[in-house]
Amino acid sequence: MASSEIVDVLEEVFGADRWPPPLRRQSGDKKYLLGLINEAMANDDKEISKTSLILGSLVLGEAAERVFESIYSKKLSTTEIRLVDQREHRNDTDYRLINGQGRPLYRLNIKFHGSLFRNAKEIVGLEPADCFPLATYKIKSALDKQDQEHLPYLFVVVTGSDISAESIGNMLPPIFVQAAHFGRQIISSGKRALEESIVQRFIATNKDRFAKIVGAIESARWYVLSARRAQELMKEKLFERVFALKTRSFNRAYRNAEIDMHLSFSEDMIALEEFLELIGKEGHFKLAGMLERGTI
Repeated sequence: MASSEIVDVLEEVFGADRWPPPLRRQSGDKKYLLGLINEAMANDDKEISKTSLILGSLVLGEAAERVFESIYSKKLSTTEIRLVDQREHRNDTDYRLINGQGRPLYRLNIKFHGSLFRNAKEIVGLEPADCFPLATYKIKSALDKQDQEHLPYLFVVVTGSDISAESIGNMLPPIFVQAAHFGRQIISSGKRALEESIVQRFIATNKDRFAKIVGAIESARWYVLSARRAQELMKEKLFERVFALKTRSFNRAYRNAEIDMHLSFSEDMIALEEFLELIGKEGHFKLAGMLERGTI
């Protein structure tokens, strides 16, 4: 891949005014930028496959969130409750549901479930296709936010699609992966913003490919689980479903692995469409009580 092509993509992504501060003054100097990219390419010792996976994950997340918005608008499109996109804040909240007065009702965090836990039946008693791992620290973090704000925190889980962040990363045009990979090396800040901008560029210039990804996720199954229910299930089934607690020297055997609580889609969660219908049928206040008690 020619360094000049990489600079062309970066110039398209950043434009005239969006280059990070260290490079802003030289953003119009293509020779200077070519020198930086050539140096990065010459000294590169990183696996570009990691960049491919990051971009694949971002594309996958963007597609999943668009499908979620479509499901939401069909099941709960009302002036009394509105969906507010929070993704730009880049925290653990993707959306909020707010009422007609602008008061927040729920926090929503979307999780995409890809690879199966092949030995789930033997290890945590669940069929691989019915098993979702959720890091225990994420449950704790979600409940901390819920208690601070008195705002129910919900995990929305997407499963059943045969598409993954890895497969999407492998299908991305190499120029986008190269631009993200070497672009990260010549800037000192705004690395995630660069990746997200390149993803948006990919979506804008590869609409048919992106439409296929969206279509695959539309055929997936969507579930909802409250943070409170996740906590209650963890307390009830701690040694049954938390593999790390049953494994001697877990940290040595599984370096960098998270300590997960394994949850059942069929037993522990509710379908997203059913959840949205419940809001319309029962009303927010009754549902909020169910969420706080861990019923959902």
